[in-house]
Amino acid sequence: TVYAPLKWNEGRRSFTCSWSDFFHPQVPLAWRQEAWEIMRSTPQHTYQVLTKRPGRMAWWAEKHGWLDNVWAGTSVENAKYLPRLSVLARVPAHERFVSAEPLLGPLDLRPYLYFRGNTPWRAERAVSWVIIGGESGPGHRPMDVAWLKDIVGQCKAAGVPVFVKQDSNALP
Repeated sequence: TVYAPLKWNEGRRSFTCSWSDFFHPQVPLAWRQEAWEIMRSTPQHTYQVLTKRPGRMAWWAEKHGWLDNVWAGTSVENAKYLPRLSVLARVPAHERFVSAEPLLGPLDLRPYLYFRGNTPWRAERAVSWVIIGGESGPGHRPMDVAWLKDIVGQCKAAGVPVFVKQDSNALP
């Protein structure tokens, strides 16, 4: 429930609304404000907020500020949705991530990856963490392993952590 973090003593990482979208237009504003206040009042926890609507996320950040303990992420399934990453760059989060799940086509993330080390931070380099996964379940659309390997290589070259969840081709 939305109140669970108030009962946690030790700091935890929470994938907020993992089965929905925190910034979906049908999410009641009062609920979102209450959840945001809980995040604000529990700075010992880290909240990962993923949306397909980074524009609404950026608007929220302008109106309400962004919390240091909230990571901002957006879904990018194929190249058609890469422009979401330019929008995500407007969110002043310490950690921004992309979920390429399900990965349905090749992606060139290099223009958006946050390069660690000697390369200075640039606003358009929005992504500091990447999640990749194939679609699962009956009738799933296959993911080409070459797409996965290419993204992993891009992340390694940039020093950006990548988490591979599953390869849809290995599923029954």
